[in-house]
Amino acid sequence: MRKEIIYLIMNIIGVLALLGSTLFVIIMWSQIPDQIPTHYNFAGEADGYGGKGSLIFMMVLAWFVFILITVLMRFPNTWNMPVKVTAENKARLYSITKAMLEVIKMLVSLLFAVMLINAAIATPMPRFILIALIAAMLLSIIMGIFMMYKNR
Repeated sequence: MRKEIIYLIMNIIGVLALLGSTLFVIIMWSQIPDQIPTHYNFAGEADGYGGKGSLIFMMVLAWFVFILITVLMRFPNTWNMPVKVTAENKARLYSITKAMLEVIKMLVSLLFAVMLINAAIATPMPRFILIALIAAMLLSIIMGIFMMYKNR
């Protein structure tokens, strides 16, 4: 029960981040420059540019990824696991993987939200936020795989 509440909170954070950034873009549309950053390097500096219509693609992609992960989480038998799934370890492994995917889904949503807002206002990505979100995603994956090996 406690895990489900935590998952619900992470989903709410993800949805609010995507909803907030989507509303921001819609409300600010007339003030968004015609040329916006469409790609950032690891330092957070823009290294690719496009028209402001690119924001629509980014918004659709952000929501698509969120929904795709949500749907895929309902089909654990389709997940590619790093260890052999047996009747004895199935529940443990699926629980670990679900937790890992919930965290990644929330972090990806936050990353998309930051990218959308920064692209809309044509500013560099805050390096600290970019590094923190990517590091948190990598750490979740590493911890998840470690836990799967430990609980196989």
